[in-house]
Amino acid sequence: MEYRPPYRPKRFPLEEELRKLDFAIDHSYDAATVLIDTLFYLVITVIQIAAELVDVMLLSPDLRAAERDVKEMIADYRFLRENGIHTVSDLQANLDGSKAELSGLEEERSHISNRIRRPKSPEEQSQNKERRKAVSKQMKPVRERLHRAERILEKSPHLYELLKQEHDLERKARARYLERSRKYEKYKKQTGQSSGRKITPL
Repeated sequence: MEYRPPYRPKRFPLEEELRKLDFAIDHSYDAATVLIDTLFYLVITVIQIAAELVDVMLLSPDLRAAERDVKEMIADYRFLRENGIHTVSDLQANLDGSKAELSGLEEERSHISNRIRRPKSPEEQSQNKERRKAVSKQMKPVRERLHRAERILEKSPHLYELLKQEHDLERKARARYLERSRKYEKYKKQTGQSSGRKITPL
């Protein structure tokens, strides 16, 4: 029976993307140096490649499990791009800005609420109620941006570890495949030599 190397994915998507982007994940997560938008891009891209191509699979069970959250990660990535966030420092600055903006709006709404409780006239009270509604409406998107930035900041180290784990598994799988390929080539040469005797016609 002919020897066949065990199946392996024909492509290692993470290694290919890392090479394209010149992005390294060989060390522990460092908030000072990690490009957070690139981190999200890599996770999303690798998951999508594995989902769309039959000759590719993710080796890490944890990264495969993260596929269920890919829509939320795409929304996170869009948020980063739309706000020009590349580093953790950029994200922290955005978060601090949202906190300050939200604090200012909360203070404004509190002042309006005080005037509503002590109105000078029914007309003024009605106007202040409308103003409070408008301020509350302004607060909603600011609060949403703040919460998204906080979630991204919290999940980034975990996503980095997922990529690191996948990269380690890809390296090991590639090394095993190369070793098996060498053995297979050696086997082909040996069987070719043993069966390559010339037969003289009668």
